[in-house]
Amino acid sequence: MLKRFISLLLAAVMLLSLVGCGATASEEVSEETTPTETIVPDSTEVEEDPIAVKIEALLAEGDFEKICTEIVTAEELLRLFFTAGIREGHGDTIEQAFVEKFLRGEVIVELACRILEEDYEEVGIITTSPYYHFFYVMQDDVYSVYDVLSIILSGNIYSESFETKEAMLEYALAKRGDSDGTIKPWQPIVKFKAPNGQTVLGTYNHGIETFSYAGTTIPVGLGLPELSDEEIDTLIAKGDYVATAQAITTLADAVNYIRRTEIVFEAPPITITDPVYGNMRYVASAWQVLKSNVGECVAMSNLLHYFLKEDYAEVGYVNAWTPADDGHTMGYIYHDGLYYLTNPVGYCVGAWERSWLSTYPDKMIACADDFQTIADSLTEYMSFGSGELVNFVHRIKSPGDLAFAMCEYDRYITFYSVGAEVIRYCGNEVVYQETSIDWQSQTRIDR
Repeated sequence: MLKRFISLLLAAVMLLSLVGCGATASEEVSEETTPTETIVPDSTEVEEDPIAVKIEALLAEGDFEKICTEIVTAEELLRLFFTAGIREGHGDTIEQAFVEKFLRGEVIVELACRILEEDYEEVGIITTSPYYHFFYVMQDDVYSVYDVLSIILSGNIYSESFETKEAMLEYALAKRGDSDGTIKPWQPIVKFKAPNGQTVLGTYNHGIETFSYAGTTIPVGLGLPELSDEEIDTLIAKGDYVATAQAITTLADAVNYIRRTEIVFEAPPITITDPVYGNMRYVASAWQVLKSNVGECVAMSNLLHYFLKEDYAEVGYVNAWTPADDGHTMGYIYHDGLYYLTNPVGYCVGAWERSWLSTYPDKMIACADDFQTIADSLTEYMSFGSGELVNFVHRIKSPGDLAFAMCEYDRYITFYSVGAEVIRYCGNEVVYQETSIDWQSQTRIDR
C-alpha cells in the first residue's frame, strides 16, 4: 500500500508539472513517451475491515492463548464469537470453545472473561436466572453490559452503560431474568508451571484458588500434577494396582488417571450386605473399581482413598444425608492445615464435573481450617434428588474401605466398622459394629 501511495503521488506531481508547461510541452511528451497508466487503488483493500482480517487470522491459527492476547476489546471479542459460530449448547470446556462451538451460556461468558481479563479494570458475569448470563466490562468507572447470547445469534453488537453495579443488575433483570440476580467479578487467570512440565491456568472455585486440569479444576493447595499423560497411560496399560497407587501422589494425578482410563458412573458389580453384622454394606473396593472400570459415590471414594491415603496428612470420607433419606458419599483431604472436600464420583464418565464441586452452589464452602465450617455450609447449600437440604454430616477417618449401614430398628442410628473413627457434625448417632470381611485393605477383588 505504501508503494502504491508513492506511485500515485509521483504521478500527480508529473501531471501538475505537465500542466504548468503548457500545450507544447504536453505535445512533446506525448510524442516521446507512452501515456502514463492511471493507477486506481484496489477498492477491496482500501475498504477491508482490519478487525475482520485480524479475527480471521486468529481463527485460522487456532492458538487459544494468542486469541487471549490479541483480542483486547469487548467489540472485538463479540465479533470473534459471531465469526467463529459459537452457539449455546452443552459444551463445558473453555479451551475447546473454537472447536466444539456449542457451549453452555455460563461457559460462553466465562470464555469472554478469560479472553478480556487483562484488558479492562474489571470484567465479570451477571446471572439473572439459572440459565441466562450477561457479560460486563468496567473501565473509567463506567460499566458496559453485553447480552452475549443475543449478540452472537444476531451479529448486532450493542451494549448498555451504567455508573453503578446496582443499575447494571436492574437492567439485566428487567431484560431477561427472575426477581433476583447476582454479579460475579472475574478473578484473573494465574499460570502455574507444573512439575510434569505443563503450564496450567488458575481460577477460583468455591472461594479458593484452583487450576484447570484434566477437564476440571483442582485446588492449587493440593499440589500440581507430577505425572504426564504418557506416564498415566503406561500405568493404565500395566494394570499393576500397587505400583499405580505408589506412583500417584497428588489429587491432580488421581483425577487424570480416572479421566484417562474412563471409569464410568455406574453401580459396581460387587456390593455386599452382611445380615449377620447389622446389615453392614460393603461397596466395591479400589481394586474392584480398577478391574471393572465402573463405580458410584462410595466405590469412587474408596478408590481415591486408596490412591492418596499415603500422600496427604489425612484422606477420608464424608457421608451427607437429607430428611428424605437420600444421601451421598464424598471424600475429604486434610493438607497443610486445611480440609478440602472432594467429590470422587464427579470424575466418572457420566457424572463429570467441569470444575471442582460444580454440582453444588459456588457459595458452598468446601475448604476451611475447621471441618465444622464445611459441614455447616453443606447444611445450608447441599441438596440431592428430593431438593431438601442436608441435615446429616459425618466425617469418617478409616484405614480402608468405607462400610456402614442405617440401623433397621432405629432410623436415627448409623453403624460404622470397628476401626473407623467417625466425627459427627449433625444427624444420626454413631454406633461401631464388627465386620465379617476384609474391609480395610481396599484390595478385595473376588468378594
